[in-house]
Amino acid sequence: CSSSSHISHSSLMALWKRWDELLQKVAERQDLLDNNLLSKQYIFDASEAEAWMGEQELYLMGVEKAKDEQGAENAMKKHELIENTVENYAEEIRALGERSREMTGNYHPEAEFVAQRQSRVDKMYAGLKELCLETRNRLDE
Repeated sequence: CSSSSHISHSSLMALWKRWDELLQKVAERQDLLDNNLLSKQYIFDASEAEAWMGEQELYLMGVEKAKDEQGAENAMKKHELIENTVENYAEEIRALGERSREMTGNYHPEAEFVAQRQSRVDKMYAGLKELCLETRNRLDE
């Protein structure tokens, strides 16, 4: 072997060391991307939940007391459907809360922001349930 085509043992070891460093950097970058995806997906899903709850609130605020018995029955049926839908949405809110707590437990870089957002989602859902009750009471009168 000529000296120009011969790779020394130390050069080969240095190359392997650099390769390992590169693999480590790639793994670190992948972790950052995974964390970013996790938080962005949570934020998107929380925004969707807030938008849905906002739509339900607008609908409930517009419910008027019916002028006759048939109208009252129809309004109550529609309201019961909304109430059931809101009640079933609790699972979505619970799942968002679990994801938020998981990020906090795993010391996710955006855990504090996500926890604040979850608090807002929880408050909004509680307010929606209260509005459902108020609307039901208004329709029962």
